[in-house]
Amino acid sequence: MDFSKTQFFWFCDLCRKEIEEGQLRYHCSECENFDLCPECFKKTGHNHIMYKDRYHDYTHQENIILRAKKSLSNCYVAIFQEYSTRQCFGIFNKKGNLSWISFREVFFRILTTVSLFQKLCGESLPSESSENVFVVICGRSCLQWYISDFACVLLGLSTVPIHHTSSNEKIIQIIQQTHPILVVTEESLIPRFNDILLFFEKEKIDIKFKIASFDEKSEIGINPIYPEKIRKKIRILKQKLKNETNQLEKNNLIYQIEKVKKPFFVEKINLFFDQFEPIIRDPKKIFTIVFTSGSTGSPKGAVFTNEMWSQKFDSHKDFFKPIVILAFSSLSQMMDRASGITVPFMGGRVAISRGVDHLFEDLQITNPISFSAPPRIFDVIRIEFENELFGLAKNVSSDQEKSQIENELRKKFSKKLGSRVKMIISGGAMLSQITKDFLKKTFDQSLFTDSFGTTEAGDIAGDTELYDDVEVKLEPCEELGYDGKETGEICVKTKNMIDSYFNNPEETKKAFTSDGYFRTGDIGRRVSAKRFVLIDRKKNIVKLAQATFVSPTYLESVFSDSPFFNYVYIHASPGKDYVVSVVILSEVGRQNKVDFFACQKIFRELAQQKKLQPYEIPRAVHIDSTTLFSIENGLLTPSLKVNRPNIERYYKEIIDKMYKDLESNPLSFNLDFNSNHENTENQSNFIDPSLKIRKEVTSVIKSILSVQEILPNLSFYDQGADSLSVIRLRSTISNKYHIDLPQNLLYKPLEDLITFICNPDLYSGFQKNEQIDWSKETDLSAYIDSDKKLSEISKHLKNERIFLTGCTGFIGIHLLWEFVQLDFVKSVACLIRCKDEESGLDRVRGLLETAGLESPLMKDYEEKISIIPGDLSLPNFGLAKAKFFELGNQIDVIFHSGALVDSFLPYSILRAPNVLGTIEVLKLSLIPEQKTPIHYFSTVSVFFSSYLYSRSKKQKMLNEDTNPFEDVPNGQQGYTQSKWVAENLVNQFKKAYNPMITIWRPASVFCSTLTGFLNPKDMNNMLITGFALLGYAPDEDMKLNLVPVDFCAKAVCEITLKNPSNKLFSFSAFHLSNPFESSLWFVLDCLIKNDNFQIKKIPLFQFRRKLLQIEDEKHPLRPFIVFFQQDFLPDSLFFESKNLQSLLPKGMNYPKITNEVISVYSKFIQKSIKNQFK
Repeated sequence: MDFSKTQFFWFCDLCRKEIEEGQLRYHCSECENFDLCPECFKKTGHNHIMYKDRYHDYTHQENIILRAKKSLSNCYVAIFQEYSTRQCFGIFNKKGNLSWISFREVFFRILTTVSLFQKLCGESLPSESSENVFVVICGRSCLQWYISDFACVLLGLSTVPIHHTSSNEKIIQIIQQTHPILVVTEESLIPRFNDILLFFEKEKIDIKFKIASFDEKSEIGINPIYPEKIRKKIRILKQKLKNETNQLEKNNLIYQIEKVKKPFFVEKINLFFDQFEPIIRDPKKIFTIVFTSGSTGSPKGAVFTNEMWSQKFDSHKDFFKPIVILAFSSLSQMMDRASGITVPFMGGRVAISRGVDHLFEDLQITNPISFSAPPRIFDVIRIEFENELFGLAKNVSSDQEKSQIENELRKKFSKKLGSRVKMIISGGAMLSQITKDFLKKTFDQSLFTDSFGTTEAGDIAGDTELYDDVEVKLEPCEELGYDGKETGEICVKTKNMIDSYFNNPEETKKAFTSDGYFRTGDIGRRVSAKRFVLIDRKKNIVKLAQATFVSPTYLESVFSDSPFFNYVYIHASPGKDYVVSVVILSEVGRQNKVDFFACQKIFRELAQQKKLQPYEIPRAVHIDSTTLFSIENGLLTPSLKVNRPNIERYYKEIIDKMYKDLESNPLSFNLDFNSNHENTENQSNFIDPSLKIRKEVTSVIKSILSVQEILPNLSFYDQGADSLSVIRLRSTISNKYHIDLPQNLLYKPLEDLITFICNPDLYSGFQKNEQIDWSKETDLSAYIDSDKKLSEISKHLKNERIFLTGCTGFIGIHLLWEFVQLDFVKSVACLIRCKDEESGLDRVRGLLETAGLESPLMKDYEEKISIIPGDLSLPNFGLAKAKFFELGNQIDVIFHSGALVDSFLPYSILRAPNVLGTIEVLKLSLIPEQKTPIHYFSTVSVFFSSYLYSRSKKQKMLNEDTNPFEDVPNGQQGYTQSKWVAENLVNQFKKAYNPMITIWRPASVFCSTLTGFLNPKDMNNMLITGFALLGYAPDEDMKLNLVPVDFCAKAVCEITLKNPSNKLFSFSAFHLSNPFESSLWFVLDCLIKNDNFQIKKIPLFQFRRKLLQIEDEKHPLRPFIVFFQQDFLPDSLFFESKNLQSLLPKGMNYPKITNEVISVYSKFIQKSIKNQFK
């Protein structure tokens, strides 16, 4: 299936008329995907501004503008013409009112600025291939900043942004490197640049530049600054010749623009535009140089070429609509500058904030669709929330009331970033776990990403997972004790990475490895091939006495995790054997008069939670209740990161005094887990009584996961565990420490899990079960809001183009095999979690080979298969909305067999892939006018405890019309709960929207009768393989309901595709269950008699003893120790399958599990044992 050539169309939201690309439509600037045809627009109108539009987006047109126009300058000319009537930039006035300026007016200002720059630069302007000509832009974020930037693009000038708070020293260093011909700055900074010119003249440095200032009162906002003698003449001339515009034009363009009537001037500009041709620069020439903050040395200039900057348009394709953002950080930084230049490319809007002091007010007014900020901003929101919650709940005793207050407050704070924010991104520094958890819980309707990247390499990872096209390796840091195998400095290669610093070969050599990887300066630990956990900046890690290492920024994140503190600064000095701290109190801390002893208690509790070492706990504390961190006082960097070097200088005298006091009286500030302010002991005698248990548990976890190192801040699951690993861990902990490990601890950080085992009495909160509102979970209207009505069943189903989820599963791979063999099937689009199409196809090939599904026609079959890299758990499967929409229009039928199958994960974890993934499938079927049929794979486990029976009762047969929704699944496994909710929603959807849905409930799916292949993690397979390995089995028998997988796949294929009945969609469900009973000992007897397996029957109590003697943690029977503690072995449930049998074609019957079938299966078992256990 080819997704590269996209044809878009829309529906009028009133009359539902189809509007093809290229036809006129009216698109709302505020609503999400609201369009009107011209007829409806004339009749009814709309309460928001609507644009005339014909196209989807330039970025979705295969970058048609970039390709056709061949340069950024021509590209932007085309964009400002195409979107001329749309709103472009938003400006706040002093009263806080926001007004929008159209693309047409912005372009008007750009052209007048181009004219001014042409006059000021004269013959120095560059040509297509001439040398780079630099322009410095320095000032607070404002429209004039953007105007100057765009003007430079059109003239081929290379920009050098400088932050307005930079020192004269740094500005001089940057100017000396770049030799600009022009500086564009705000009026308040003019004296500084005049001083710099005087400095160059005094030092006889041959650097000269002209100055133009931002002027918000003027027509175009840019004002040339001339030397004092010329300025004096101009003032005299202005006074004398106020009405002689021709004469004024020769001296001062801005004055002319202010005084000449606008219509006359517009006519001049239009004439100028007709004659103006943007300069097309060589793609390899410099577009901009972005200088790093230089907090630890001289600023380094990252070089971005025109070609590299063009690629940024690709990275901003997939935006939620309407595209509205708020720019608040300095435009000398990459984040808002890149967004501000790429968002207009998509016809979007950029509001320019009044600054950090007004940020949250501006967010409420702007209502952005996405918001990106450094962690500091999100910390401020969290701290404000905690302060307010503390005040509201301090006199409330009831947990229920406190919970209600917290929930109401979260609702209030969920609007803190505006009412329609869909995407939240944190970047620029490490985000603390407490703030991350706060954001996910409070802004639960938004997508959140903790991003990691650098100016030099661009975006690297999101939520610890590397982005596509990012190559990474770890370099050893011997001075910090990291060998680079599992932990070391993160070095990367990206497609948009710089290759040098400007005119700085020495720093360039330091920054890159010999094989071209960029050194990020961050220490990371490898979790998997695509996942890394950041530890700290390399420069921040300090080696103390006794060869121990500490990470001050990590400790700061631990100790700042309190509503009493705004920030905790940790200082570590090489050669000392302890750290000291400065605490900035929050409003709650000040109100509660937090003193040294209170800090001591809070540190002790937080340190105990995170199991810090004694030398990581501050031994001295200085409390500061007055200092505020800001860019202006230098305690924050221009990108709003904490400026550690400046903080160290700011508190130097206090830090020195703390160390001096400690050296003269080492017991005076002692702080450890067991101390209090009445009785302190020397830290060197501190012994953690749980260290022995921690060591044992860590060793057990490493053994189960087969790893040499575990990461305490990741969960057991995140480090590679599966269901079997969970069983082994719970069994081992239960036997060794007599502790029942709570299930929800398995997806919390390992540090919490280990701490629970060491101190189970302190963690009673982990025992709580999930409280789930099942009525809310099964409310279809909460997921799907569509005005589409229930359609009729189509009499003509094509079934030529199939969409398949779960093709890498046991049933899914056999379904795929059946599909590709059908002549009338033209394509099968498979949704797979993979890096790209090639890796996905390799995975499918490998699974087909493993399952023994091979054919001489394999090449022909592969041509039918297309891979869609995506994820069921994400909105639109993680695809761009356009691709999702296109997919819906290019398929004839959906087979949804995908799910996360795990018996131990809770519902909250399985909800996204199993419930929300099903919702996305349902939405996909609604896209075409004629809805797409869905064949949904559920499970017989939706019939849970209320349907079970014991041996003392008559066996109950469950038919396909039995209602599984009479009872709610409280207390059931998370997997059962998720499939129960999903099937419930599918049933509602069938009645409300799309009647063309079938539901398939597989029972115990057994091996293929042709190949013997069975899912290695299938319970029956593990039991049988385990008995064969052990040589013993309990003499009790179990009835088994085994249905071969090849029969399942063929039956589904026959009934839905090859010979679909007109009654197909009238059945409530189909049970893939075998009416022919089998048993455990029938299978084992076949293996013993026919294939010489040595398995001896012994009583159940003796078998339990044999189980306890198994030492190999990976033995298939280890997870079943608890299972065999039952008084009897449970039989399988049996399910009637009359609906299925009524539609099976003649000659196709249910297969009995015979000697022959078990003989084929035995070969698979023998091969598995040989590969895994010998």
